Amino acid sequence: MLMYMRSTSNFNFLNTSKPEIDGVNRRVLVFGSDKAYEKALKLLIESSSRYFIRNIDPEFDLIDNIQMCDPGLLLYEFDGDIQHLSAIRRGISQLKRRPKILVVVKEEHLIYTDKLLEIGVDGAIIKGLEVGKIVDVLSSLENNNYYLAQKIVNYLVIKMTKNGKADLTDREHEVLILLGQGLSYKAIADKLHIGLETVRSHVKNLYAKLNVSSKAEALEFSRKNKMI
Repeated sequence: MLMYMRSTSNFNFLNTSKPEIDGVNRRVLVFGSDKAYEKALKLLIESSSRYFIRNIDPEFDLIDNIQMCDPGLLLYEFDGDIQHLSAIRRGISQLKRRPKILVVVKEEHLIYTDKLLEIGVDGAIIKGLEVGKIVDVLSSLENNNYYLAQKIVNYLVIKMTKNGKADLTDREHEVLILLGQGLSYKAIADKLHIGLETVRSHVKNLYAKLNVSSKAEALEFSRKNKMI
């Protein structure tokens, strides 16, 4: 279990006199047990001169730290302890000013994705995969956008799978299979005795459901997840 006392940070404050990083929204509180990962995040975040890290005081629990630091963003390393994160979310909901919560998830903890969304986090990234664009992710949250890593989105799509069809209709699944066989839209229309525009509509719908933007991506995703 991830404990408050394990979250001591060795971070130094960035010079907060710079006007471009002034303000609550630019304060980031990092909570986690992997100090090497924390250090990498710190360097990337502070090198942007847009955000700055606040230290966690080990004498106090996380909610108290949030009240004292008043961050705009909480970067939370999730270790599989749903109850702890739920308690933190409830505690934050009672605060006058509530920071956005970005959860860092290990791949083996993707099974908790549904619960993380139920708790009400503002975003989630995969640990180690998106370190290089962490500043862009924080900026997206700051602008009130929700952020989910592509791998998490793909996992959710697979979770929606019904009989291997990823919640596709029977006709959409037929179209997907025929695309996999190399048929053109015209050939698919002829084979299924439907109009060409109807085929295009089915393709558009299945692209949206699979969260892809091209035939190649749709087929790669479908084959990888044994949908066709």
